[in-house]
Amino acid sequence: MKKVMLVFVIAIFAFSGLTYAQEGSVSSETPEIKAKIESLVSNVEAEKKPLKLNDAINDLIDYHPYYVSASQGTRSDVTVRLIKVYNSLDDSLTNTANKTQIIDFLGTSNVPEAHKFFVSVLENGKELYRTEALRGIYFGLIPGDDIYDEVKSLVARGVIKEEDSLSALYGANRQRALPEIQKFLATTKNPKKFVGIGHLLSAYRDPKLLDVLFQRYDYFKSLPASAWPRGYAPQFCVSMEMLKKYIENEEGVKYKNAVEVFEDRGIFGDEDLPMLQKKLESSNIVTRKTSLDFLTHQLKIGYVTKSKVLSVLKDAETRETNKDLKLKLRSAIERFAPPAGAKK
Repeated sequence: MKKVMLVFVIAIFAFSGLTYAQEGSVSSETPEIKAKIESLVSNVEAEKKPLKLNDAINDLIDYHPYYVSASQGTRSDVTVRLIKVYNSLDDSLTNTANKTQIIDFLGTSNVPEAHKFFVSVLENGKELYRTEALRGIYFGLIPGDDIYDEVKSLVARGVIKEEDSLSALYGANRQRALPEIQKFLATTKNPKKFVGIGHLLSAYRDPKLLDVLFQRYDYFKSLPASAWPRGYAPQFCVSMEMLKKYIENEEGVKYKNAVEVFEDRGIFGDEDLPMLQKKLESSNIVTRKTSLDFLTHQLKIGYVTKSKVLSVLKDAETRETNKDLKLKLRSAIERFAPPAGAKK
C-alpha cells in the first residue's frame, strides 16, 4: 500500500515551501495530465473488489505529483467522484485502508468540495477516519476557517481533546492557532504533549515565540524519570535549529534558561564554539557567566577540542572587566591548560 509514500510526498510539498495547485492559482494542467487523471479515477470507480480497488487507488497516488498541478475544475471533479467511492465503502479491513487513503488524497485538493468532505468526516466520521482527517489537516494543504472552526467545535463538545486538536488548528490557520498553542504549553502538565506541541511551536521558525518553552522547562525537568515516555525527555521540547537561534538572539536570564536546555541535549562540538564565543563578548554579565559555566562544563566532559576552547577563554579574560568573572576565567584556564612543556 502507498499510504506512506503519499504522506512522504505531502510532507515534501508542505515543508519545502512549495505550494499545491489551489483555488486561484495558475494551473499547469495539460491535456495529457487531464486524460491520465480521468483514466485513473475511472479505474477507481470501476473496481468493486477491495484489493483491486486498493491497487487502483495506489495507481492514482503514484500520479499524485501531477494531480496537484491540475486545474481547480479537474480537482473538484475528482473530489466529488472520490467522495462517492468513499461513501460506498464498508469498514472491512481493506476498505478501511482504502477510505483512509482517499482522505489523505483529498486532503491535497483544497477545493470547496474537499473542505465540505473534511468537515463531514470530522463531524460524522468514525474515530479512525476523524483522526486521519485531523492528521491530514496538519500538513496545511486544506487550510481555512471552516476547517479551523469545525475542529474547535469538536473540542468544545468534548469529541476530541484540546491537546489532540492543536496540530490540525496549526494546519488550518497558523496565526489563529498560535496563541492557543502558546497557552497550552504554558499550562499543560503532560510531558509527552509538552515535547510534541513544543515542536509544533518550533515549526513557526520564529525564536521570539519560544519563551514559554524555556519558562516551563524547570517544571518538567523536575518530574521523576518515570513520568517521561521514552523519547520524550524535556530537553527535546524544541528543535535544535530553533534552540540555537534562540540562544543567538537572547541575553541574560532568557539566554541562561535556553543554555540549560542546550546543555541537557548533550550535543555540542567545535562547530558551535563561535556561538558561545560571541556570547562571551556580550555586555550582559549573566550571559557571559552562563557562557563561561557552559564552556567549563564542556571542557570537563571532553566533547570539544580543549585548545580551541582555552583560546576562546583566554581572549575573554583579556576583555573581561568584572573582577569576579575575570578570576573565574583565569581559574578555568589554569585548571584545564596543559602543564608547561606538555604536548597540546
